[in-house]
Amino acid sequence: MAGPVLYGATPDLPGGSTASAATTAPGSTATADSASGHFDPARVHVQDEALALGIGGYWDLVDKTAALSFPSSVTSVTYVILAPSQEELEAHLLSWAQQLDPSVFAAGTNSSTKWASGALIIALEPSSRHNGIFCGTDVCSALGLNNSAHLTESLEAGTPCLRDQNYVEGLVGGARAALVPSSDQGSSFFGPNHFFSLVVGLFILVPLFHRVGVDHHRRPDRQIAHTFWRGQTGEPPQQRC
Repeated sequence: MAGPVLYGATPDLPGGSTASAATTAPGSTATADSASGHFDPARVHVQDEALALGIGGYWDLVDKTAALSFPSSVTSVTYVILAPSQEELEAHLLSWAQQLDPSVFAAGTNSSTKWASGALIIALEPSSRHNGIFCGTDVCSALGLNNSAHLTESLEAGTPCLRDQNYVEGLVGGARAALVPSSDQGSSFFGPNHFFSLVVGLFILVPLFHRVGVDHHRRPDRQIAHTFWRGQTGEPPQQRC
């Protein structure tokens, strides 16, 4: 099945270069306005490699994210919309980061082992219909993303909008859901919302009117997860954005 039709154009990004547009500010701690509780929009970074947002979508994504209240451990929120690739989402994101923004990796570590402290990265590849949540260990802990149920819920939250090619709402939906405690904090991988779990790959299938897979990979000091979604002929009407 063909992927979504991409549209729009990449706006001129802050800093004048693609790399600077998604740079994590090192050494920062406080990210929320103490009066409003909102996130500093300067710490919201958008890299649209797929040309999917357009200028209006770019600023809408920044504004909607800045309206959220993240814990102080989150020093940057980076959205990466990847161009079509034969690579899996994880490998594609790593390639992007290594080439354009190595600052999302923890300083002094091998780039394949650890994301930077304070980093929350939400990635999407529209052509392959994959999206993912990636984070530094402190952010994963602060947001409870080490909990399988919460991570799954966060990934699923944006899929109706992603299916509708409403990428702004789909991406923000994932970020927003990550801030809400899981409704099943005590969930195991054999919980009532899961069909099964494979311990090696921690691969979960969840019913959501269509097939949705959630793939959790654990490497030293790194949290990675992604979903994939697709429609099938003869399926019942799917939840819409």
